[in-house]
Amino acid sequence: MTQDDVRESILDIIKTLDKAISMEKHARDFYADAARRTDSEQGKKMFNWLAQFESGHKSRLEAKRNDFTAHSSLKDADVSGPDEYDLSETGGPIKVPENPTDLDILKIGLENEMKAYSYYQRKMTHSADDSVRHLLDTLAKDEEKHMKILRDQIDHLEVNRMWTEMEELDRQIREFSQ
Repeated sequence: MTQDDVRESILDIIKTLDKAISMEKHARDFYADAARRTDSEQGKKMFNWLAQFESGHKSRLEAKRNDFTAHSSLKDADVSGPDEYDLSETGGPIKVPENPTDLDILKIGLENEMKAYSYYQRKMTHSADDSVRHLLDTLAKDEEKHMKILRDQIDHLEVNRMWTEMEELDRQIREFSQ
């Protein structure tokens, strides 16, 4: 592999990480906004927890990106900070209707988690770097768990017309965090 090939491979990895960073930023902002919009204490707790989790994902991706931008093959390259990606892969900022219900917000969150999961799965299989592949696999598994929590909450709201009891929500969060 030539130096140019190495450089192009690293730039491709950085672009993948940049898109993921953008997705996680949009998700964090969405959940923080959702926490402000809901009147439910359970909803506030869950949305704030998800916002913190997405912030953690973003930090891990930024750290991995920094590892690659320091690579010697990029010493002359202009590797500026991640741009905002409005590509189909990230979906751009998450759009919320004017006066959404909690159920609307949960469904939008689920759709976003599904997009993130799909992106991580797709990029993981094509990654040329084991550490990036492992990170994307871990993030995909986290997004899959987020999808389960959101689906459970959607089901509970649709059937019972109320949020899951705080104890059950706490149990799900603890179980997920282990």
